[in-house]
Amino acid sequence: MTDVSLTTRSGTDRSYAPFGAFRLALAALVMLQHVAAQLAPAAFLDAVAPYEFGSTAVLVFFVLSGYVIADATQLVYARRPVAFLANRAMRILPSYAVALAVFGLAAATTLALGGAVSADGTPLALADLADPRIWALNLAAALPGGERLAGDAPVPALIVVVWAVRIEMAFYVAWFALLLAARIARIDFDRLLTWAGVALLAASLVAFERTAGSTPAFVPFFVLGVTLQRLAGRSAAADRLVTLGLVAIATAAMALSTARIADLPPTIGDTGHFRDGPAQVALFGGLVILMFALATIRLPGRSAAAALDRRIGEQTYPLYLNHDTALMMVGAVLGAGVFASLLGAIAGLVLSVGVARLTEPVIGLARDRIRGRRLA
Repeated sequence: MTDVSLTTRSGTDRSYAPFGAFRLALAALVMLQHVAAQLAPAAFLDAVAPYEFGSTAVLVFFVLSGYVIADATQLVYARRPVAFLANRAMRILPSYAVALAVFGLAAATTLALGGAVSADGTPLALADLADPRIWALNLAAALPGGERLAGDAPVPALIVVVWAVRIEMAFYVAWFALLLAARIARIDFDRLLTWAGVALLAASLVAFERTAGSTPAFVPFFVLGVTLQRLAGRSAAADRLVTLGLVAIATAAMALSTARIADLPPTIGDTGHFRDGPAQVALFGGLVILMFALATIRLPGRSAAAALDRRIGEQTYPLYLNHDTALMMVGAVLGAGVFASLLGAIAGLVLSVGVARLTEPVIGLARDRIRGRRLA
């Protein structure tokens, strides 16, 4: 989800960690899970459902988000909490609003042609799409606590991954609060961040059962990413005691993160499929290790390889938000099957690339102005 161009300084040089293709691969895993559930033959769904590739990829997204935001803070936002929150809101919210508009256009077209449309398991009609309430509440659902505005009359989530967008936004608001507190109290931000991480992990352990399924349950994933970033940036001559402390925090965060995965119910919703918990834990651990390995690779920030990886990474968030709309349209026309699955995946990629080409330059320019300069 997050797509800050990760850079570091070495003297006057900047280098780039190639996370772009990795981010896109995570989004592709999310699409794979949805293709299997909506379009694939039953045999394929039975084979891949227990691993929940997409759900695990979202958790890795949270780790990566913690890593990248910590890095961007060191580079740009250490004393600029308002700029940080404005930049992240500009990254998340306009693209989400565009995805809602794309869904509305696609759903209206499908219904007008006699096809069936559903969202969040709820069948939709043209009258539903004309209801301002469904759009207002779906816009609000991307904000922390926004899902509660519906009260006792909830509306279907038109963008299936909005729950993860909302958790990302909650993390950004919490990070903003820490930046603001450090600035107002004139406290060293790294020190405040360390103690906040320890306190949050302790609270996560104490309230492990009570917070299952809620936003606080995902705190260890973000703490893990932040701590890995701080470890990756340490030199061999750094204070060993501090390094050992960071290793301990990272170990605790990893343990709590994997415990969250292992604690998931044995069955996946009402699908009838059983979850393969050990395989999901192994997949999560492997992807986190790969992420950390990529962080050790440094490309010249202005190199062709960095530019290509950055361009690939720009497709991530549009793919994450828009692929399900493409799958809906393909399913309405073709139903389920091998051909529909392949066409759905291709349509998801094509739609996302098109949306990215239209929106990313404008959003990128606005974010550069908020930031004060380009990161790359």
